[in-house]
Amino acid sequence: MLARFTGDEGRRNLLYALSEQKLVRGDSALAEALASSVTLLEAQVGAAVIHQGGVDNDVYLIVTGSFDVFVNGKRVAHRKAGEHVGEMAAVQPTQIRSATVVAAEPSVVARLSAARLDDLAQQFPLIHRHVAQELARRLFQRNDYVGSARERTKVLVLASAQSTDAAQVLQETLASEGFTVRLWQDGLARSGGLAVQRLQETAAGVDFAVVLAGTEDARTAGDAAWPASRDEVLLEVGVLLGVLGGDRVVLVESHGGTAELAGVVNLRWQPDASRDLETVLTPACTRLRRYFESQGPYAVA
Repeated sequence: MLARFTGDEGRRNLLYALSEQKLVRGDSALAEALASSVTLLEAQVGAAVIHQGGVDNDVYLIVTGSFDVFVNGKRVAHRKAGEHVGEMAAVQPTQIRSATVVAAEPSVVARLSAARLDDLAQQFPLIHRHVAQELARRLFQRNDYVGSARERTKVLVLASAQSTDAAQVLQETLASEGFTVRLWQDGLARSGGLAVQRLQETAAGVDFAVVLAGTEDARTAGDAAWPASRDEVLLEVGVLLGVLGGDRVVLVESHGGTAELAGVVNLRWQPDASRDLETVLTPACTRLRRYFESQGPYAVA
């Protein structure tokens, strides 16, 4: 992709892309100055240009592609071509990076040092106004996001195909209690990396994840089938832990099969063919509701 911005034709492409930046807003002189000041970098999917807690202070102008912004592992924003990231550390040199910025697709960024940004701002004072306006817009976006997150707690329920009926009962019961519930039944182990990425993205938008495991999910000795259902459960739990943390992942498992899983919240339920699922799952649903209410929605600040 960098080839599109090299040579005479590439220079014209770069000037056009820079003039479209919110930091530039059509100022051709500023675009020319930036073109001579930036370093172009290519970022593949999943590559981070900024790491939360970092002490660097470069600004990145997104030339092509797009990026996801994560705070404490939770996706909080999406930035696309024409926007910039990293300006807070440039404006306030003593501030560490407050978020991780990861390429959501193959992308090209123009890296600009904080010192050079300051020099350009002396020549083009409107840069400061453009940065301030963009920060204000993002603050309003964040406030809207936090407000909606606090209104209703969002829960992701994962279940194997064999546990579909129980998962639907759990989903309906929690929804009736005022929670926003989404059901996930896409397998991971056979589906490859794309399913894992989709689960990560989905989990980043919720407050809690519940993994429902029944008696059929326990691995049986000598079972040649792979992946065993239990392996699938463990894989899902591992992905969720990386996004939400242990106190936000609940494993709801039937009595009598396997030992409790360390690092997550464990709940038990007792399958009983003589009773309807709503009755059987009521105690587990009650405990889930109380736990969710005690923890509250995920902090997005």
